[in-house]
Amino acid sequence: MNEIRQILCVSTTGMGNAILYSPVIKALAERYPNAVIDILVGNRAAEEAVRGLPGVREILLFRRDASLTQSLSLFHLLKKKKYDLYLTSFLDKSLKVALLGFLLRIPRRIGFACGWWKALYTDHALINEKQHEVEYNLDLLKLLSISSADDRTEVVISPEDTSFAIRFLAELGRDKNKPLISMHPGSGSDIGKGVKRWPAERFAQVADMLSAYCNAQILILGGKEEEGLARQVAAFMSEKPLIATGKTTVKQTAALLQQCRLFLSNDSGLMHLAAALNTPVVAIFGPTLHWKNYPWKVPYKLMRKDVGCNPCYSFKTIQCKEPKCLLAITVDEVSRAAEGLLNGR
Repeated sequence: MNEIRQILCVSTTGMGNAILYSPVIKALAERYPNAVIDILVGNRAAEEAVRGLPGVREILLFRRDASLTQSLSLFHLLKKKKYDLYLTSFLDKSLKVALLGFLLRIPRRIGFACGWWKALYTDHALINEKQHEVEYNLDLLKLLSISSADDRTEVVISPEDTSFAIRFLAELGRDKNKPLISMHPGSGSDIGKGVKRWPAERFAQVADMLSAYCNAQILILGGKEEEGLARQVAAFMSEKPLIATGKTTVKQTAALLQQCRLFLSNDSGLMHLAAALNTPVVAIFGPTLHWKNYPWKVPYKLMRKDVGCNPCYSFKTIQCKEPKCLLAITVDEVSRAAEGLLNGR
């Protein structure tokens, strides 16, 4: 086979999934040091999350709601680059993604054996049962005879982002004599709004318990669309938290997480961001696949109750109107888990 010089990688779902794809990018950059890597991502948050990874030349936006004109423009742009290798991700098992690589006539196209369109790939991996998403993604590299020694996720933070975090926390009223604990009561995607979120008042109760337990200061994180939720949690709290929700970029949020002793979150992209920064995580799971999405390569506690019908979460359908799997998780259980991580156990 000809030497690989131009690689197109595809991870077009959420920010968290892009972070879980980062070990693939690192492994490709190590195996093909003379190649350049372009990445197709699904949104601006994912674009920011992968920026700065080794070997990455360009990050392009693959909009699922793009018009025909926009799609053709992207196709022609990609066609000009004459890629040698096309590599998808676990959540990009669609006909649309397989067809893109085929129509671009990229010589080596690697994806998962899903649907009849697996024939559009030159190589495809089988889908093994109950693996973490990072492991699924790394299975594709085996078809290139790559076994990555470093399977940790990574988000590259600049010194400017670190300086911003320190300055921003001071402006919010950070007390350096208190341990900083962050939380994300949101869930990222809109479809998970009703069924992936542990109740706001329970986040507030745990926050107050941790404030009392170790004199901690609480920092609430999240996106612009979650500002109202952050205010709701703050209103339930006895101690006034620091609120950064909607005020920071992905990299700035990552720099804030680097300053924290602990992160408490629902299953969300920020949970994977915290794990990439090696910040211990208490992860609250309800309807989603815990064995595929748990915090990767970081100290963590997984809070989950099997109520007989979970996991049931899908990006297309929600099976229940009330997430009883989440409601079964108590405040005391989450608080004890957080205290255990703070004590290194």
